[in-house]
Amino acid sequence: MAFNSILYLICKIHKFEYSHFSMNIKLEKAMLIKELNQVEDASLLRAIKAMLHYGLVTEGRISLEQYNRELDEAEKRIEAGEFYTQEQVEQMAKKW
Repeated sequence: MAFNSILYLICKIHKFEYSHFSMNIKLEKAMLIKELNQVEDASLLRAIKAMLHYGLVTEGRISLEQYNRELDEAEKRIEAGEFYTQEQVEQMAKKW
């Protein structure tokens, strides 16, 4: 997920107009930092951090072959029981 995609999601969460962020990248970053400094919700900050980290690690599009490999790997983890149920995730979230 590219930085602009993450920025778009953040705008949707906070009901901002994405078009306001179509300025230069330095200004976009400064505005994002200003908004982040106002956030008091630790869960929201963790979600933003995870999206940002994912975006930085996977910036750009992946090939169809890579996409299919990732799907295959995910299916193997599920078959091996390496997943959390909705109830387990809800219990973990309560501890955040």
